[in-house]
Amino acid sequence: METYQLNQDSAIQIYYLFRCDDKNRPSKMGSDDSYSLSQHNEVYALKDELDKLGINYDLLIERFDSDDDDVLSNDYIVGNNHKNN
Repeated sequence: METYQLNQDSAIQIYYLFRCDDKNRPSKMGSDDSYSLSQHNEVYALKDELDKLGINYDLLIERFDSDDDDVLSNDYIVGNNHKNN
């Protein structure tokens, strides 16, 4: 996956992340799939597909520091994955 970095020396990556534990999710989709910010059209096409199928999922923009192996922030667009439990 191509990720967005703040600058060349930065270890901070920013990307879209789908989390989906629904057993009925599309077979092409894993439980945690990430997409680069430039894949906006693919992300929203998948979002529309999941919505039409009634699948519960999370869609968020995550900031991750690979130097410290630490999630810096999660900005949720959709937050329904917890409904799969």
